[in-house]
Parts: sequence; structure tokens; C-alpha cells
Amino acid sequence: MNTADDFFMNHAFVSELWLFNALKQNWSHKEEWHKQMLDEKKHCAMTRGALKKNVSTIDYNLDASVEKAMYEGIGKIDVDNITDEDEFSALAYVVERRAILLYKRYLKYGSNDYYKKVLSKIIADEEDHKDTHTSDNPYMKKYKEIDSKIWKAIRATYPDGDHYYDNIQFWKDVFTGQLKNKCSI
Repeated sequence: MNTADDFFMNHAFVSELWLFNALKQNWSHKEEWHKQMLDEKKHCAMTRGALKKNVSTIDYNLDASVEKAMYEGIGKIDVDNITDEDEFSALAYVVERRAILLYKRYLKYGSNDYYKKVLSKIIADEEDHKDTHTSDNPYMKKYKEIDSKIWKAIRATYPDGDHYYDNIQFWKDVFTGQLKNKCSI
């Protein structure tokens, strides 16, 4: 990766890819997940395409995804083995909500105009996905609390405020699996 912007986009790519793979593997037989699965596939292509225009090598390691690095690594949720649909829906909700926040912040603070263009196209789909998961279920409160704690820990560990996008050490820690060793909840 060349810049914090490239790290961010690669992180977005592997996060979209993780969610697409999870939907395809576990929930593709359910009609209510079909549109989101197709959108995640499209988002993978969009973010990978943006990376191809800017970097020579793309990291496909799913451990650098938001699901694995943050929710599993810091939040201690075994994201690859969620079999309860309500629990997966709660995870999908916090992931989509967080993606919206991060993508909008990138539009404000990021420096790569092409990445901004791609992310602005993805945001509407993410809003639509988030809205499909807002029904109360027994896991929603737990996942919202874990999400809040994760991001507070990240902000405390990487004291760049809301602009940790520019913190190369943060991104290196995400992509080398060290984030879970530096942040705890």
C-alpha cells in the first residue's frame, strides 16, 4: 500500500468481500438476503476496481476486514461461525452502520477523489441494507454495545481523533493482525 487512502480502500474491499462470502455461504438460500448479497458482490468489484487504478498489489486477506479485525479481533465475536440468523442480522446491521459512518467520513477527510467517487456510490446501498436489519432481535443491543466499545478503544489507542485514516501505523496494525493486541474492550 502506498498511502493511508489505499489502506482504507483495501480495508473497504476485504470487508465487502468478507460480507459477500458470508452471505453466499450461509444465507444465499434466503430470499431476504439476496439483494444485499448481490450488492456486496457489486461493492467488491467497485472497491477492487478502484484499488487496481491506484496500487500495484491488492491485499485479499480477509483478516483485515472490519468483521475479522474489529468485531472478531477486538470484540471477540466468532464472526465466521454465526449460525443464528438474528445474530448474523445484528452483525450485518452494525457492519453496515459503521461502513456508512466510515465512508461518509472518508468523503469528508480522505484525499483520493476517485475513492470518494466510488464510496459515494456505495453509501446508498449500505443505507438500504442497514434499514433491513433494524428490527429488534435478541442480539441487536449486544452488538451495538460491542460496536461502540470497539471504536472507543480504537480512538483511545490511535489518538488522531476521528482522522485515524491518516495513521499509517493503524493501517499496518489492521493488515498485520496487530490491532487486536493493541486495542481491547
